[in-house]
Amino acid sequence: KMNIVKVNDYIVQFEFIEDEKQPTYITNITALVDEKRAFIIDTGYYHHAGELKKFLDAKGIKAEIVAFSHFHPDHIYGGKEFRGSKFIGRRHYKRNVEYFRDSHPENEFVIPEILVDEKYDIQFGTHEISFIHMPGHSECTIITIIDEKIVYVADLVLNTTEGKTIIPYVCEGGSFQEHIESLNKIMDLNCDIMLLAHGHYIKGNE
Repeated sequence: KMNIVKVNDYIVQFEFIEDEKQPTYITNITALVDEKRAFIIDTGYYHHAGELKKFLDAKGIKAEIVAFSHFHPDHIYGGKEFRGSKFIGRRHYKRNVEYFRDSHPENEFVIPEILVDEKYDIQFGTHEISFIHMPGHSECTIITIIDEKIVYVADLVLNTTEGKTIIPYVCEGGSFQEHIESLNKIMDLNCDIMLLAHGHYIKGNE
């Protein structure tokens, strides 16, 4: 099931709940829509991205840029649905891609053509977007800052469907200490809205 959550006039989160009887957390695909163009953050699994692609196609919206916040299956497996888009990801993506390719050889991976080192900036329509390396959950994590007001924190903060926060959640290749350091850096950004990969977005600086 895909729930559509309008964050503001141009950002929409598409929420996917795997099991409505026992929901633990939702998987989000985030889209910044500028007229008939879209900037996508993370792609979920194949079936998530496929459902979103049909929705966008029906509205005549083309996904021009896709950013992977990090290279775990629930963020990248849907990438193939958006082939033809420009893909952005952290420079150190290979470790996770090779790990999951070995364990799930049937899956098709999209390799990013734009590689983020510590920081990378783009302009998308009237919006300024920055990608910043923020390790902790995984070494290859980047956060996305939109117009200096909105931050997509990937899995550095996770909420259950009941709003319970799950941090830190450190995976292989991640670091507890780096996770804490990244959370402190995010706090210092003073953004108005925090977008999560799992869980409802959080509004208000406090």
